[in-house]
Amino acid sequence: HINEDVIEIFDDDDDDDDEDNDAAAAAVVTGTGVASGICDPNRVRNYKDIFKYATDLSDGMPMSIHQEIDAHSFTEERKKFLSNVLSTMSVNVHEEMNNSINILFDNNKQAEEHEFAFDVIAEYVDNIDYANDFEKLGGFHIFLPCIRSEHPSVRVKTCELISTLVQNNPYCQEKFMENTNYLKALISMVENDNDDEVRVKALAAISSLVRQNIPVFWQFIELGGKDLILNSLKSPIDKLKIKAVFIICSTCHMGNDVAELYVDNGVVEIISSIIMGMENNVESFHHELFLSTLNQLIRLSPVKVKEICSSVEDFKQALTSLRDSYSNESKYQARYFSLMVF
Repeated sequence: HINEDVIEIFDDDDDDDDEDNDAAAAAVVTGTGVASGICDPNRVRNYKDIFKYATDLSDGMPMSIHQEIDAHSFTEERKKFLSNVLSTMSVNVHEEMNNSINILFDNNKQAEEHEFAFDVIAEYVDNIDYANDFEKLGGFHIFLPCIRSEHPSVRVKTCELISTLVQNNPYCQEKFMENTNYLKALISMVENDNDDEVRVKALAAISSLVRQNIPVFWQFIELGGKDLILNSLKSPIDKLKIKAVFIICSTCHMGNDVAELYVDNGVVEIISSIIMGMENNVESFHHELFLSTLNQLIRLSPVKVKEICSSVEDFKQALTSLRDSYSNESKYQARYFSLMVF
């Protein structure tokens, strides 16, 4: 089975601040972050949600109706948070999103106005209900015009929005795939855009679309997805390479035919070559992704993958050197290297 910790660490919708993302992911994996509390007022849609927020704010301890509230125990941070929750309830979200959609359709608006419109929409659509409402308002029709924008910032925002909308959302995935030109446009951006950040964001959007959706994955492959993944793996752009590996890691478990697609088309050789130079060329917090991906493929196709790894010159030596560079307590030692016996 796929390593869920890796998905948490590399589930990967925003590269603007990698250090913050990695810290947040580490908090989730290690348990130092808030597991069940809700901290985004934009998720409030009704009074039942407000009650849940209030419960969270009181540390989960229900108070008797006769119990006196200690005002001093209600921190400024909590007061501000509750104020934000209540103000969110007074916002007409559909009107806000509809106004933003109209701005994005207006070619006379400046790039900064388009960026702001995207930011307004982004405040709401990480809630799956609002994401679906965005589609019902006709919001998907802004994708192609914005993808063709001359401004890289607008193209980046478009890809980020698509990632948010389709990730773990079967309704938006289905609606997105009703017009295959959307996916074709994302593929073209990865292949041809002259801005590296746009290319990375487009591949991240594709990743959000195809994970956990086998029919969409195979449609992606039919549209040239296999070559896109292979070319991205070989790219000199590290972030593009990492996005490609993440797609492999998060989809190879979807079926033996998916794993065979990767194994039979040289993915193992490419990942092995990356691992051989990983100690010097790849940030340490990405090592787990590459090692986990190879081990996913070993579990799914042990004979073929081990045979390929054995045939890669100096791979075992490089792997031993990489293992020795970690401390004995390192998670890499126990979880990965013990599986790699060729």
